[in-house]
Amino acid sequence: MSDEFPVSGFKRGTDGCDSGKGIIKKSVLRPKKPRRIEEKTIFLLEWEDKAAIRKRSGKGLLASLYEFPNIPGHAGEEELSEVLGLPKEDILASERLPDSVHIFSHVEWHMTGYRVKMAKEHPELFHMVKKEEIFSKYPLPNAFGVYTKALM
Repeated sequence: MSDEFPVSGFKRGTDGCDSGKGIIKKSVLRPKKPRRIEEKTIFLLEWEDKAAIRKRSGKGLLASLYEFPNIPGHAGEEELSEVLGLPKEDILASERLPDSVHIFSHVEWHMTGYRVKMAKEHPELFHMVKKEEIFSKYPLPNAFGVYTKALM
């Protein structure tokens, strides 16, 4: 099949069409770039009637919204104390939450989650907010929907 095909009745345009010959070149679309995949581990850190949240950066994806604490990559349950910076005795219980995938136009988040019950509040590490306030005062992106529902 040829990259050219005949047309008639077109005037010369600024896009390179040449009706003098009665031919327009086909435009060729570039193949779509594959989405970048980012793995994340999401933490629902709970103490009494509070849970930890943090504000995202003012730039980039989901700028200035709130999120649950998370780290790049997939952490295992045995690593929780280390990656969270908590003494092992301050983790009362942990529970693996369902995996989740959120697709943006150019990136996919593949998320693993954990609910972690803490023995005490750690304000030096985490901003703790009453759970009911998280839903009424803090905008959480839909990307965290699986984990937001698990907090309810």
